[in-house]
Amino acid sequence: AVLGSCVPDRNFKRFNLSEFSHPSKFNRLTGGDPNYVGYKEGGELTNFIRQAEERRAKKKGGGAPQHTSCVVLFDEVDRAADGLLTFLMNFLDQGELADGRGDTVDARRALILMTTNCGRDAISKSGEAGSDLIHLIKQEVLRDICDSRYENLGRLGTIVPFTPLSHAGRRKVVERQLRQVAQRVAASHNAKLQLTWSEQLVDFVVTHWDSDIGGRSTRDYVEESVVEALADVLDALESDEESLTSDGPPPPSAISLDVEAEPAASQPHIKAVLVRCT
Repeated sequence: AVLGSCVPDRNFKRFNLSEFSHPSKFNRLTGGDPNYVGYKEGGELTNFIRQAEERRAKKKGGGAPQHTSCVVLFDEVDRAADGLLTFLMNFLDQGELADGRGDTVDARRALILMTTNCGRDAISKSGEAGSDLIHLIKQEVLRDICDSRYENLGRLGTIVPFTPLSHAGRRKVVERQLRQVAQRVAASHNAKLQLTWSEQLVDFVVTHWDSDIGGRSTRDYVEESVVEALADVLDALESDEESLTSDGPPPPSAISLDVEAEPAASQPHIKAVLVRCT
């Protein structure tokens, strides 16, 4: 909902903090210190917020002063070097950040989001959100992200734990992954070949969910099994010369995916079938 209308590098920017694993990289955010090469160019964070703020001020003749100017995502903040939040303390507290030239950037209308794997052990043990879980997560965040400084923890605002998905939530993830595959199939065949699947297929893919790695587990299974089954059918389709002639059967309009159990097989397998218009 927050990022639905955002445009990358215009009013949304993601920083992969695994790239800031050494304190010397922090200057990428604000620009180098004076007398260093390129310090006048500013930093990635300060330049982005300044440009977003300028666009916000110009919107409707400057008539939307309370409008959020941009969204900044600090992804995997636990992978950054120690001291990052201390480096950004004034930015998170007052909404101001000075670049390498000494110019102050107004970030009060920027929305700052952070993601982290901190608290994963507490969540896996608890499984449900609550005051006790938030307290345990805050202790891990204080230790691993906030340099054991409570003043840094106090500037983080709301902490939202992501508890394990229910079965219904996992089905939605799998359905989204299948829709992405369907889009690839349609795009490669000029939208003339559609992909459909059964509810049984979704449930079968969900059984391959690994709670330790989440949706990546079913994404990998879809690529390994579903896409492989599709590839076999598409290869057969390309070699089927009858489907390319006007005298032959009508060209297929869809590929149907389902789960098929064979008595000799140790487990069900995914089957893809061409569906032709009549």
